[in-house]
Amino acid sequence: MEKSAENSPHPRENGVADRVMSALREDPRMSITAIAEQVDAPRGVISHHVDALLGSNTIRVVAAVNPLFLGQHVIAHVSIEPRGPAGPIAEFISQLEEAVLVTAVSGSHSVVAEVRLNSHSELHALLSRVRLNPSVARIDTVIYSTVRKGYHSHNAITHVRVDDADREIMAVLQQDGRASYTAISKHVALTPTTVRARIQRLVDAHVIRFGVVESRGTSGRQVSVGFGINSSDNLEPLMEHLIGHSGIEFAAECIGRFDVIGTCIGKDLQSIHTRLDGILALPHIDRLQTWTHLSTYKEDYSRRV
Repeated sequence: MEKSAENSPHPRENGVADRVMSALREDPRMSITAIAEQVDAPRGVISHHVDALLGSNTIRVVAAVNPLFLGQHVIAHVSIEPRGPAGPIAEFISQLEEAVLVTAVSGSHSVVAEVRLNSHSELHALLSRVRLNPSVARIDTVIYSTVRKGYHSHNAITHVRVDDADREIMAVLQQDGRASYTAISKHVALTPTTVRARIQRLVDAHVIRFGVVESRGTSGRQVSVGFGINSSDNLEPLMEHLIGHSGIEFAAECIGRFDVIGTCIGKDLQSIHTRLDGILALPHIDRLQTWTHLSTYKEDYSRRV
């Protein structure tokens, strides 16, 4: 029996969630009205999709504080080969305050983590603690020299005076990057207009940056694959390619076994394969190693300011 037009999905509904995600990546605090105009869909439909994405923890909108503002001058990528299952060591690393990202991955190592510290001596002490864990067989560490794309790219901080009200505003936004100016104003006893001006000042000074954190692994709505690259030439053409590619979520120049580490995202493994093939087609790429994020144990970029 022919399906009635009344019960058929409207063509505009197809892919609305993807277009909403694209709008939020472009501007994580974009209003429902602005998203509706950009996506060309009713405001109620957009509100439903945004609420569904946020309510299911498929995505979180957060304000990431520049590590340099926090005095965190050392950011490292730590790959861990456990003795036995990955779960216990992933849980152990997740409890470390210095760890902002911990995932179980495929590949030669079963767990990868990103850690942030104030100094290399602190990093050395942290790695010593990890090595002493009986569940750890081997660790391999790469230090980011410059983060070129991501929630915390190494932008120089413009001199700006930050007071207790600014810190309270940042604390709220670290938990909910889409909190309204009115809601924030109730926490800091300032007008919504003043709150808006202060947030813009912090953004312009590169103290905070808004981003969309998406679920990784088999339970997420996208595939997330990390990669390490070794190149025999100037890295700048490669970095420009990675920075300009919408499918590359993160890219950093490194010191260690890789020259560049990045994260590629896509709807499926085929799209990831196509993007990685595009990287391999670039000149002077000597090696590209990958690992697929299977399960996220921790992804928390909020830090007390």
